[in-house]
Formats: sequence, C-alpha cells, structure tokens
Amino acid sequence: MGFMEFFASVWVSYLTDLTPAEQALAALTVLGPVLASLAGMRRYYLGANKNLAVELAEEKDASRKWLKKFNEAQAELASLKRGLPAFWMDVVRKERRDGNEELALGFLRDELRAIAQPLAEAADNLARHHVSMAFDGDPAHLSEARRHARLAVLHGGATPSREGLLTEVDLLAAMSGISAAREFTTWDDLHDAYPGSQDGLPALAALHTATFKQLEDGHYHVAGLINRRAGIIAERIGRPDHPGVLATRYLKARVLNHLGDYRPALAEIDALLPDEKKALPPDDPNLLATWRLKARVLDNLGDHQAALTEVEAVLPLEEAALTPDHPNVMATRRLKARILNNLGRHAAALAEIEAFAPRQEKALSPDHPGVLATRRLKAQVMEMTGDHQAVQEELDAIASLEGKNLAPDHPAVLMTRYLKAKTLAEQGEDEAALDEIKAVVPLLARVLTQDHPTTQTAMQLMAGLLLKAGRTGHPLPAAEVAGEP
Repeated sequence: MGFMEFFASVWVSYLTDLTPAEQALAALTVLGPVLASLAGMRRYYLGANKNLAVELAEEKDASRKWLKKFNEAQAELASLKRGLPAFWMDVVRKERRDGNEELALGFLRDELRAIAQPLAEAADNLARHHVSMAFDGDPAHLSEARRHARLAVLHGGATPSREGLLTEVDLLAAMSGISAAREFTTWDDLHDAYPGSQDGLPALAALHTATFKQLEDGHYHVAGLINRRAGIIAERIGRPDHPGVLATRYLKARVLNHLGDYRPALAEIDALLPDEKKALPPDDPNLLATWRLKARVLDNLGDHQAALTEVEAVLPLEEAALTPDHPNVMATRRLKARILNNLGRHAAALAEIEAFAPRQEKALSPDHPGVLATRRLKAQVMEMTGDHQAVQEELDAIASLEGKNLAPDHPAVLMTRYLKAKTLAEQGEDEAALDEIKAVVPLLARVLTQDHPTTQTAMQLMAGLLLKAGRTGHPLPAAEVAGEP
C-alpha cells in the first residue's frame, strides 16, 4: 500500500467518526490553506504577466522613439556632410553618375555662396593677426596677411576697409622686400604671439615702436591692428599701472582719433587720465601727451572752448618739463593755434603761429612733417583773410616738400590736396578744383574711412562742384552723377 492510499484510508476513517458539521469544518481546515495558496499563485501569475506586458509596451515605445531619433540624427548628419567642402565632390559625383550635371553645378554654386561670408570673416581675422605679427616677428607674415586679405575680398566682396587693408599690406610687403610667400602651417608662431606676465613687456615695447611708425607713415588701420594685439598682451601682463600698459591705452585713443572715432577716443582718454595721474609724476611727458590728445579730440568734436581750456592748462607744464623748442611743445602750440582758428580768432591764431614757427623750423628741418603741418595750418588761417592766391602758392610749396618724404596717399598729402581744391574753388577755378577733389576723395575713403569727417567734408566739396557743373551747362557723365555723394 502506498503512502497516498494509507493517508486516504486514515482520513476516511477519521471523517466517519465525525458529524457532518465537523466533517465540513475539517475539510475547510485542510483545504482552506491549499485553496488560498492556489489563489495567491494565480494572482501572482496574472500580475506578473500584466507587468511584463506593460514593460514590453514601454520597451516598444522607447525603441520607436530611439529609432526616430536615430533616423533624424542620420538625416542631420547627411545634411551636415553635404555642407562640408570635404564631402561636396561626393555629392557632385553622385549627381553626375545620375546624369544631373545641372544639379551638380548648382549644388556647388549654392554651397559656396552659403559659406562665402563666414569664409570672408575668417580671412579678415587671419589677415589682421598676420599684419600685427609682421613688425616684431617674421616679415613673411605680410605675405600671409596679403593672401588672407585677398581671400576676404574674393569671398566677401570689396569693402573700403578690406581694400584699404589690402592696399596697405601690399605697400608694406613691397617695402619689406619679401621675395617669396610663406604659409604658416603649424601653431609655432601663435605660441609666442601673446605672451603674458613679465615676458610680455619686451613684446609690448616692440609693438609700441611699430605703432608709432605706422602712425607717422599714415597707415592708421595697420597701427590699429598692431595696437589691438598690444592690448591683449597688456591685459595678460596683469599690471594696469605699468607705463607700458598705459602707453598701450594711449595709443589706442590716438588711433581712434586718427580714424575719426572721436567719441570712443574721448571715452578712452577719460578712463586713462585718472590712472596715469596715479601712476606717473605730474610732469611726465606721457601724461602730458594724453592731456594734449584730449584737447585735440575735443577740438575735433567741435567743443573748441573746452579744447582751448585743456591746451592752455597743459602747455605751461610741457614748457617747464621739457624745453620751449621741444617737438611736443611745438605740437601743443600748433594745436592751440588751430583751436583759436576754429573759434574764429584768426588774428590770434596767426600770431601764435608766427611766434613759434621760426623756432620750430630751426629746431627741426624745413621738410619735417611737424613744420609742414604748421605751414598747412597757417595757410588755412590765411584763407580766412581772403588772400587765396597766397594760400595756393603756400600749398603748392608744401606739396612739393611733402612729395619728397611722404607717400602719395599719406593723410597729410591728401589734406594738402583737399585744401588746394578748396582754394581753387574759392577762386572760381571749378574745373581744376573738381579734377583735384575727384582724385583725392577715393584715397581719403581708403586711407581713412568712408565715414571719416575729413572724407565727408571732401565729398561735400565734390558734391557742390558737381552740382555747380551741372547748373552751368557742363553736365558730367551719367555714371559720375549717379555716384554723387
């Protein structure tokens, strides 16, 4: 007999001795836990399956979302690859295999046009960097600057600033005698381009010398690029009160003034002067030069009385700190005469010039730029008296001397030519005046800027002569009238 049969016989004999109610109770006692266990197992099984179904649904939804994102990323990658020049020819070859020559060429044209402006801006930045590196490093940087400047014109179009920079770079490259172009394919030249701490001071001094030289030569845009690099180095030096750092800020204001950005120049000076007064002695030539520059900027802004107040305050300090015949003192006295002339005090301006001009010429030389600037100012003052013939003769004499030492597009030469055109116009020689001013205006726009006050004044003179030529029965060709400012 097996165990189950024995258990069943015992269970039956046990139940037969019980009443029906006791038998039911015994059955419930034995079967209750069994049934409860079975019910629990059923609930667990069904719940597990339900959770598994939910999880499977969630996994399917997540998979669909991931696949969608993957497809979107693939499409975006394909689009980006189409826009990368390295993959252009893959697209072109595919289109040509399919017989779509028009699509291949149209794709190339559209893609090249789309990136032309960013390429031009990149070339602009690299051209400016290489220009700033050519004066305290390898002059071959000018060849690389020229290449990038040309690329900027090709991709972004000719603008006055791009053409001006390219012309200046061409001139500087020719003067430096660079025989062959050199490409800078490594980062070696960049590692030492922007030194900091004490290592930056020698570089700063070299850049200041280069900036002064470019200002003297009338290359204001190039001077600005050199000064920009000097400004980065000055910040890295971390000594805001160091004379070299202060000089960098002074040169920045001077460049801004030369380029006609008078308001930013004045803001830079107003921020610089308090720092210089803390760091430098009261009679320091650099401090006095900044003070003089403030007077010049105020005069350029038309605030002539404030300019006169500043120059009359700085002149005695300069005369005491330097000597009466020092070039800085002479420059301040010339500035004072200019301000007096702008205030309408022409006699006082002429008296001031006649008081220092002979000493200036004796201390320097007849063809020194400072002497010629004084003579040009005297001609402007004399113009107010109406002696136009004497003014023209003086300007011709100045132009003859300037031609020996200065480039034809030097701002001083162009200013003399502008004054000559103005004098010719005031004498009624309109044709000669128009020929002169038409030659000068494009040069002023390139060397200075299109919006520079001097350029705008020259353009106004040209516009007046153009209109006058039209009224007197001598109209100019249609193209020139259309381009009238």
